[in-house]
Amino acid sequence: MSAERFDLGHGLVMQRTFAHFMAPFLMAFSPAEKGKAHPGPWSAVSDGLGFDIHIQLCVPSSFDQTNFFDRLNTVWWITALIRLRGASCAHVPVIADRSFDDIPSNWQDARMLPIEVLRDALPQKRLLPNSQTTTFNGSKTFGCLAVVSWMPAQTSTMRSNH
Repeated sequence: MSAERFDLGHGLVMQRTFAHFMAPFLMAFSPAEKGKAHPGPWSAVSDGLGFDIHIQLCVPSSFDQTNFFDRLNTVWWITALIRLRGASCAHVPVIADRSFDDIPSNWQDARMLPIEVLRDALPQKRLLPNSQTTTFNGSKTFGCLAVVSWMPAQTSTMRSNH
């Protein structure tokens, strides 16, 4: 996306951002007791997942169009249209309750739900100059477009960390 911000109308905005979504893999070697974490030792497993997020889609809580999708399905619809346009690497790795730019100043309250974290087998069209698979600290990192932010969200599908 060449512009910093692209207004889709009705409050929907795509804008440049940066976030790195990471999922390192760990392995435990003893079964967990009911209701408890697996006891140590734990060991890091090479690789893992990582996504550099460059673009976020913001769907405001006020978004409510007659005879149209709800907010979550609007995210899916826009992502599908972007994919059909030829940007097959567009995906939704995470849905957040606020813009990624706002999370660093208040990260304790941020609510994020992982969504599309597995890569598909289709060849990826490179949309950004740095859109390539690299290895960083043993993890594969994918730099590509991601449609990611749903703000602010109040829904039962968002899980609380408490």
